[in-house]
Amino acid sequence: MRKNQQFFIRKFSSERLKKSNYNIEINLDQARINSELITINNSQLLRTLFAYKNINFSQKEIDILLDIRKNFRKLENSEENQRKLLKIEEKIDKILFVEDLVNIEFKHKSHYLAILKRKGFYVNGTRYVPFMASAGMIRKNTAMFINNNLKHPIMDILENGRNESAPMVSAKFGAYFSLYSSSTLPVSFPRFVVVPDKTIKTTERVDLVTYDNIGKDDHVTETDYEIKANAWDGQGLISPELAKQWSEELELDYTFSAAVIRAPFLKGLVVAFDIHKFAEEVAKSYDVVDIYGNKHDIRNIDMIISESMFKLWFAYESTEYYIEKCHENKLGFAIAKVNAKKDNSHSRTSYQFLQVLNLKETDIAKLCQPTIDWFREISGGTPEKMVLYATGETSFEPKDFKKMDIATKAILLNPSLSRDRYIQERFVKTIQKKKKDSYMGSILINANYQFMIGDPYYQACHVFNVNKKPLLKKGQHYSEYWLKKGILKVVAIRSPIVHHSEVNVLNLQNNLDIAHWYQHIHSGIIFPTNGIGMDCAIHGGADFDGDLICTTNNPTMAKGKIKALPIIYESKNSEKKVIDSRDDNEQVECQLNGYNSKVGFATNISSSLYTLLEEFPAGSKEYNQILKRLKIGRVIQGEIIDSVKGLKVPPFRDHWTKKRRPPKNASAEDIKLIEFYNSIVCEIRPSFFRFLYPHYMSRYNKELKKYNLYSNLYFGKSFAEISKTKNKTNEEIKFVESYIKNSFFLDNNSVVNKISRYMRGKAGLIGKFSRKSSKNFDYRILKNDSEKLNPYGLVKMKDYLQEYKAFKKGMRHDLANSYPNMDSFMSYLRKECFLNISSNESELTDYAVEVTYGGEMSMVEFAWKMFPGGILRNILVNSSGIIKIPVVDDYGDVQYLWKTYSFKEYDLEDIYGEE
Repeated sequence: MRKNQQFFIRKFSSERLKKSNYNIEINLDQARINSELITINNSQLLRTLFAYKNINFSQKEIDILLDIRKNFRKLENSEENQRKLLKIEEKIDKILFVEDLVNIEFKHKSHYLAILKRKGFYVNGTRYVPFMASAGMIRKNTAMFINNNLKHPIMDILENGRNESAPMVSAKFGAYFSLYSSSTLPVSFPRFVVVPDKTIKTTERVDLVTYDNIGKDDHVTETDYEIKANAWDGQGLISPELAKQWSEELELDYTFSAAVIRAPFLKGLVVAFDIHKFAEEVAKSYDVVDIYGNKHDIRNIDMIISESMFKLWFAYESTEYYIEKCHENKLGFAIAKVNAKKDNSHSRTSYQFLQVLNLKETDIAKLCQPTIDWFREISGGTPEKMVLYATGETSFEPKDFKKMDIATKAILLNPSLSRDRYIQERFVKTIQKKKKDSYMGSILINANYQFMIGDPYYQACHVFNVNKKPLLKKGQHYSEYWLKKGILKVVAIRSPIVHHSEVNVLNLQNNLDIAHWYQHIHSGIIFPTNGIGMDCAIHGGADFDGDLICTTNNPTMAKGKIKALPIIYESKNSEKKVIDSRDDNEQVECQLNGYNSKVGFATNISSSLYTLLEEFPAGSKEYNQILKRLKIGRVIQGEIIDSVKGLKVPPFRDHWTKKRRPPKNASAEDIKLIEFYNSIVCEIRPSFFRFLYPHYMSRYNKELKKYNLYSNLYFGKSFAEISKTKNKTNEEIKFVESYIKNSFFLDNNSVVNKISRYMRGKAGLIGKFSRKSSKNFDYRILKNDSEKLNPYGLVKMKDYLQEYKAFKKGMRHDLANSYPNMDSFMSYLRKECFLNISSNESELTDYAVEVTYGGEMSMVEFAWKMFPGGILRNILVNSSGIIKIPVVDDYGDVQYLWKTYSFKEYDLEDIYGEE
């Protein structure tokens, strides 16, 4: 895909700004040192800014400069090279540094209000004023400010001639305006028409949640409920011809099936569909009536834009007027995202995916096994799998060999090196984070993420006003990816998920009509039209504007699905009014509504509730109330998101997380209710959460340290020993119960807690397996047998090994010969070896291998780090002259992460070249 260049702007914390009295003096180098420079991708905002300032940005020019800089950094150090490099750096900075934009991360809302009162802040004498805050910025309590001299002229352009007297929700306008900052790649201007949305009514059995009052749980009522749904919310159609043209402009080597697009006040997903063929074969008409009541000939149209995509359609008198303004202001269409050429064969679960399932011990073992197998294979179990992991499962080209790291090259040259201790340690080190992630539910499954798509055939029926049935009925779905594998049923989950009703089972369909009309959609999960199917309601209020859905054929997850009704609640719309986008106070007020969002907190509470549920017997009053709260939790998450959009929502249910005292005038009934609520207050977090957040791990360790100290003082043994003791004394039982009662972490048998314990136990055995396999490794393949070692060389190399060990331990205090880091020390040590042992690197490698592999096995890294070139040459001498590279092959004999590979042989002389 065409490169989307990154630029950089300054970013300060509001506390830093306040301490500087809202006036900062800083140069570019200081900003770098302070980590107060951030990268931003190219966007319509930057393109407009450059155009206004007559800056002709050239991607070719910056690419050339970046290549020159890269090459200069490889040259020997000299004053002349330093001067040239400095000039290149200055040129790059001049192009990529955008001084007119500054981001501020707010620690307190009051800091933002202080800036408003001061009418901005200053950086290097330039005044910066509020400009925009995208949804992503708001989630991070961040806003973008602009050079005051540029704000109004840039806004005049970006307003794009809209009718500024058209009323709308203020918060929504801020979000639409901020779309200009989206990371995008521009494409040619399309021929398009805007069509009205279609609302479909359906009556479904649901759990309807209605707010009661502060201090009381919401009402949850199972009922038949009439739902009015926007059929294709945020989705449009693009002709295969335009999809192909745009794909070429994006420099893709395939034609996308769906793309997320951006234009002034316009966003959404366009899906490849042959609208022209539909007009001829089904509609028998070329006429399309747009949202303004104007008729268009589809033969002159390449793209259908829906009403819900064009957010401010009502602020323009016609499509033609909008297009005219876009051209006048040099604002165009751009692509934010497209589907991948090939959808992944694997993904990882999150704890949210798993906590909502009903899984037994045997289910957990089945679910975790592929991940455990993968850890073992990557840690030295299977050389073919190690190569696949190291090469990133990508298509290999001969030129790629030289770019590979030493461990990958070594295994390719001789697969038996998968049992080498150093190689194994290198690979094991790279998967340590993945091991830790598995302790909090990150498990490998046969799955991927694809765009959610609403039946485009039925959308075309709506566009042409044709009375035809949809291709997909309620409960029917389509996915080319899964159908090609012969899979007809998959589990679908959309992130974030907080309730088990959001786990969806999709039944995949295919027939001649589906194959014909969906022939251009090679990626994406196609759902029955929203309002016919309940999928969007099930998936947390999803829509078709670019939302992603995870689908998997994992049988254990399908089996673990808990039956539940979709959860519905009613939102209250905010009042529409005329928006003055230049009124900073009004726009900032809307942004502040979304600051310090409790979305993450709300999802964590749901996780804690699933854990707390295990503390009570099924069917008990407490158990049933927690189940009810889990349903309400789904609503709370939606409400928090709605609040950012300017909708009026109830306050967060604080009585869930804080115990309350009954007021003095409380009735007996109210007192009883408060006491009951206090008995299920969610003051804890699941034990596995300590692997999720560093501050939780610190808190966990602090708790254990306190109990361990007490345990050793009063029982003469560690707390861990007491916990594992089967026949505890009464005092020991009370001691352990005290820990469980007072701990912030609940380590019970909730699903993800069990998965966490299972993975910790199994992953801990991986290292033992690796060390056992490395014992049988024949290290002679690392040596050049033609070189004969002498006793002097061995003794001298042992001395240098001891120096290496001493330096590594920080024990070298000889200031005359001290070095700032390990690399510079090894450079010195390597030079000593060449001077005092041998000028031949292969011979030096033999000495280093012998004193480590043949002596101090714990220090084998010494040989690899000191003489990597020599080790590779020795491996090369001992190799067969052939290397085998994995390629995706449906008929291959190597299975790796649900894909099949075969190994293609390459002659080493053809690809290795001279190192």
